[in-house]
Parts: sequence; C-alpha cells; structure tokens
Amino acid sequence: MRWIVMVAIMLPIVIVTSLYAVSLLKGPELRLEGVNAVIIKDPSCTCCEEYAKYLKGLGAYVTMNIVHDIGSKLEELRIPENLWSCHIAIVEGYIVVGHTPAEAIEKLLNEKPPIKGISLPGMPSGSPGMPGQKKEPFTIYSFDDKGRVNIYMVI
Repeated sequence: MRWIVMVAIMLPIVIVTSLYAVSLLKGPELRLEGVNAVIIKDPSCTCCEEYAKYLKGLGAYVTMNIVHDIGSKLEELRIPENLWSCHIAIVEGYIVVGHTPAEAIEKLLNEKPPIKGISLPGMPSGSPGMPGQKKEPFTIYSFDDKGRVNIYMVI
C-alpha cells in the first residue's frame, strides 16, 4: 500500500520533469507567425527561393518581387555596399538583407529599434537558404538612414 502512495506522489513529478527536459532539448522555437515579408530578388537566384521557404516554414507570409538588377535596388534603398547580398526582404517595414537568420529578425521585430534594417552580408555557408556547414559565427549588422553601420548581434 505504501508503494502506491509513493508512486502517486512521484509520478507527476517525473512526468513534469521529463516534459521540461524534452522542451530544453528542442531549443527555443523561432516563430515568425503572421509576419509579412516581401523578398526582392533576381530571377535566376535559387538560394533566395530557399530562404523564402525557410521564412515560410517559420510561419511568415512571403511574397516574391522579381527585379533584373538587384544592385540597383540595393543602391535605391541606400543600403551600404559592404552589407550587400543576393536579395533583400522587406519585413514589417524593416529591410533585411541576405540570408539573415530568423533569430535576428525576431529580435528586430520584438525590440523595434530606430534603424533602417539589418544584414548578414554575402552568402555565408550554412546560413538559412545556403548549402554547406556554418563555418563561423554569423555577424548581423544594423544600418540606418545616415549610412551608419553597427554590429547588431552575433549568432
């Protein structure tokens, strides 16, 4: 009889502890549920399509805007040249350049800093939408209307 009481006391503790442990193993959920993103890209760029799938997989509403000269669009938006990449996303009014991870976009949308946008310059291996392994931490930069560039976060 005593063991039944012990089981009745311990079982809920074991279940709750196990569920908590499993949630830690999964890591934090990255959700962009309901976020609107317009990706501006060159028609021949396939990694941009992969990036769009990545954002859609996190719940974002993604539309594509095809341009034949992405460089002109980057210039028109006055994005500093050292932050350029193969595509631009307009996410809830912010400019997100390149294969920027969702973690940075979430931070941007949660904090709403007074900046123009963020960028993961180039096309780093292992970044969302790009093949290969991540070789080093990703440095995400912020930029403003005056062309000032700062490190926004490192992932």
